[in-house]
Amino acid sequence: MELKECIYTRRSIRKYKPDSIPHEVLEELMEGAAMAPSGVNLQPWYFVVIETPKEVKKYTELMKNSAENFRKTLELRFPNRPDVVDDTIAFMSTMGGAPVIVLAFFKKESFNELGKASPALQSVSADIENLLLLAWDKGIGSCWMTGAFKMGVDVVLEREYAPENGKFLAAIALGYPAQEPAAPTRKGERVKFI
Repeated sequence: MELKECIYTRRSIRKYKPDSIPHEVLEELMEGAAMAPSGVNLQPWYFVVIETPKEVKKYTELMKNSAENFRKTLELRFPNRPDVVDDTIAFMSTMGGAPVIVLAFFKKESFNELGKASPALQSVSADIENLLLLAWDKGIGSCWMTGAFKMGVDVVLEREYAPENGKFLAAIALGYPAQEPAAPTRKGERVKFI
């Protein structure tokens, strides 16, 4: 797949086929993700790849038990869309059946870099974007999620999956898509040429 096609056709997938992703493919994806640019070469990322059915179930149970705590936040964000609220809670509770969940953490030694527009935080975000595009190039769908912050689960995830290794930033669901969502409308007036 050409890069432009990959960028333009990648979508957030919220329904996955039960097919597993071969471990070698996951290794390749994570290796490529780590090729992201990194300010001062800090490489401040730490990832946990949850790929065994037992561990994926453990993670989804944790999210399911916490998802309802997020309902009020979603209702404020989507006051006229109870369907969106319910769909989001359902997805967060099941991860859409994704066979793999990747947890992204910000390395502990980089905490002093946190702050407004942190270069180190940008590096982890670039790493995640690499992962999404590399996955899509192989026909693997993804969904980048940060809801655990507002759900209050970030501290639990740090303790459970990365003790002494970092601060939770995002969860990325990976799997072969069982849906083909349409492209969301892009918001205008986001670029100014001078």
